[in-house]
Amino acid sequence: MKPVRRIVTGHNTAGNSVFLQDDNNSPTVTRGVTITNLWQSAKVPVDNATDYFDGAVMVEPPETGAIFRLIECPPSPARHMHRTATLDYAMVLEGEIWAILDTEERLLRKHDTLIQRGTMHAWQNRSDQPALLLFVLLDAEALPELPPDLSSLPPDLSTLPPDLSSLPRGEN
Repeated sequence: MKPVRRIVTGHNTAGNSVFLQDDNNSPTVTRGVTITNLWQSAKVPVDNATDYFDGAVMVEPPETGAIFRLIECPPSPARHMHRTATLDYAMVLEGEIWAILDTEERLLRKHDTLIQRGTMHAWQNRSDQPALLLFVLLDAEALPELPPDLSSLPPDLSTLPPDLSSLPRGEN
């Protein structure tokens, strides 16, 4: 995936709306998956006067925060079951991908959306073309009977091993 142009608005000292940033947001490649975090908010509701994204690529949003990201998934037989304490809005922009849950799975194609509500899940691209997905992740309360399952994932995605099979969790 090539860098994504990101334009950020704000206000100048006179209170007029201005463009604060117009740059290319470079992707991070982790385990063959390309992730571009376009924006991250420290908390919701957002403070538009002070909220700023530093470019870090984190697995989950900050407590009470949100992440807006693109993920490109190459064709791969690998799948990594995991659960986060988030509400995720996902839309397939290009290609197709399988959403896998504990007991069933569904194929998502271009413009299909998935509302992922803290469930154990995995993504698997069984096609011969990359799949491009747009995500918004919102911090959520963990389900008490089903805590987040990120024990083997560091919060910074750039430190993940390149091979999913080396992770000691669930079904890969």
